[in-house]
Amino acid sequence: MVVISRITRSEDFRQFLKKLGIRGEIFVVKPDWMNASAFTSAETLDSLFSALNGRIKVIDGYSAWRNELNTGSRPKEVITPNNAKAKWRWIKEQDAWFLRFSGIDQVLVRHDAEYINVTEEVWSGRTLEADEVRDYVDSKFGVLVRQKMYGFVPTRIYELKGSTLLSLSSSFRNRDQISLSTKNLFSLIPNPARYAVHGTNERRSSQSIVDINKIYRSFFSPCYWINEIKELGILVGSKNSLETDVVSAELLGLDHEKIGYLRHATNVFGGYNKKVLENLPSAF
Repeated sequence: MVVISRITRSEDFRQFLKKLGIRGEIFVVKPDWMNASAFTSAETLDSLFSALNGRIKVIDGYSAWRNELNTGSRPKEVITPNNAKAKWRWIKEQDAWFLRFSGIDQVLVRHDAEYINVTEEVWSGRTLEADEVRDYVDSKFGVLVRQKMYGFVPTRIYELKGSTLLSLSSSFRNRDQISLSTKNLFSLIPNPARYAVHGTNERRSSQSIVDINKIYRSFFSPCYWINEIKELGILVGSKNSLETDVVSAELLGLDHEKIGYLRHATNVFGGYNKKVLENLPSAF
C-alpha cells in the first residue's frame, strides 16, 4: 500500500503516519541532509517528531556539501576522497554549523532526539567487526559486492537493532540522479565524498546504494520509506521502498525504469506491485 497525502500542517503529518501504520518504541530517522541548499527541513522534522510516540534517534553521515560554502544551488567541491579525513575537524564544525543554520539543532533538543553521525563513529573506530556484520547481512540479503562496507557499521547502530527505521527523503527533479527513499541511505556510507566507494560509473553507484540498504535493512525492522515532494506539497510513503519511489518518480514525471538503482534494488528486495501506478492523482 502506498499512501499519498497533501501536507499543509502538522496534523496532516500525523494522519499520514497513521495511514502508514507506523509502529515502534524507538524510531531511527534517516533525513536527507546531502547539502545546505536543499534538505529535510527543521519544520518537516518537527512535524514528524511530534507525530511519533517513542524515542527518536537521527542518523546520517557527514557530507562533502553540507557546509557554509554550499548554500547555493551550485555545489562547490571542497571535500574529496583524498582530503576528507584530513579535514575532519572542519567537517565536524560545518556539521554543527548546518544544524544551527537550519534550525534543526533546536528541533533535536525540543524532542530529545539523539543525533548519531555514522562518519564520526566509524572514523573514531567505534565499529562492529566486519565478520559479525557479514554473518548478519548475508543471511538476509546475500553477499555485499562492496566487501569493505562490512566494516562501515557503528556499534551504536547494532545497539539499536530491531528498531523502526524511517527513511525520509527530499525528492525533486534535477539533472543529476534523483534522490528517493532507497537512495537516501547512501549517505550512511562514512566517507563524505562517497564517490570514493563507487567511482563515477552508474552501475557501481547503484550497487553501492543497494549494498548499504542491505546492511541497514538487516538491522532495522520494520522499515518505512517516505518521499517529501516539496514542489507538489505532498508526502508519499510505504513499507516497500520501491513502491514509494516508483510512485514518486511517476508523480514527478520521471521514468522510474531509467533510474539505475531502482532497477537494481528491484532484483534484490522483492520488487513491487505495479498496480500502485494505476489511478494516481494528477493534481493536488
